[in-house]
Amino acid sequence: MKTPKQLRMRSGRTPLQLKNCPADPTEPPPKAKSNRRPCLEISARQKEKNPIPASLAEELSAMKKKLERMRGDRERTEKMLEEKQTVLDANMKEIERRGLIQKNVEIEVDRLFRLKELKRRCMRVSPMRTLRDKEREKSVNQPPFPSLHSQSHSQSFAAQCLLPLTPPSLSSLTQTPHTISHS
Repeated sequence: MKTPKQLRMRSGRTPLQLKNCPADPTEPPPKAKSNRRPCLEISARQKEKNPIPASLAEELSAMKKKLERMRGDRERTEKMLEEKQTVLDANMKEIERRGLIQKNVEIEVDRLFRLKELKRRCMRVSPMRTLRDKEREKSVNQPPFPSLHSQSHSQSFAAQCLLPLTPPSLSSLTQTPHTISHS
C-alpha cells in the first residue's frame, strides 16, 4: 500500500516553511530518563500504620505551658506599660508645670521691660528731681542758723495763707511760691 505522500504527484514546488523553523526538519534527540525516585503519596492507611511520635497528652501539656508563658509575658508587658504610662503622666505634669512657670516668667520679664521703657521715656520728656534730691539740696542750702530759717519759712507760709483770694493774674501764674515777693 502506498502512503499519501507517494500518491501525490510532485510538482517540484516545496510547501511554505514556517519562518522560525529550519528548512530541514531534524528530530530532537530523545530525552534521557532521570534517575529520580518517584514521588510516593502517603495514604491514610499508611498514616494509621505509622503512629505520631507525640501523644495527645504531651501536646496538651505543651500547649498549656505555652499558654502559661504567654499569660506571664502578657502580664509583664501590661505591668511595664502601666509603669511607663505613670512615668509619662508624671513627665507630662512636670512639663505643664514648667510651661506655667515659663509663662509667668515671660510675663514678668515683659512687665519689667515695659517698666524700663516707661522710665526711659519719662526721663526724656521731663527730668524731674526726686524728693531725695530736693531734700539734699535743702540741706546744702540751709543757713548756719536753722532756727532763723525755720522762722522765716513759717512767716512766709503764714503770709501766703493770709493773702486774699483774688482771681490770679498772668504775672502771678508765672511766679512760683519760691519767687513770690511779699511787700
